[in-house]
Amino acid sequence: MRHVIDAEESYFKRHNRYGNLAELKQAGTLFLDVPFQANGFVRRGYRFEVESSGSGFRISAVPVAPGPRRNSP
Repeated sequence: MRHVIDAEESYFKRHNRYGNLAELKQAGTLFLDVPFQANGFVRRGYRFEVESSGSGFRISAVPVAPGPRRNSP
């Protein structure tokens, strides 16, 4: 999540607006190690959704499946 926040902040500084995941990747501010669609991706058992407008953005994380999840270091 922190990585996406940093990418959005960097994108905003250059374009004076927030971008979607494809725009962030094309601008070179976002590097994900998983495939993604225009507004989301799955990583470490969570589905991350990114909504952006010119003046703001929101990131949500929802577990893909119920039950215990692996703790990451």
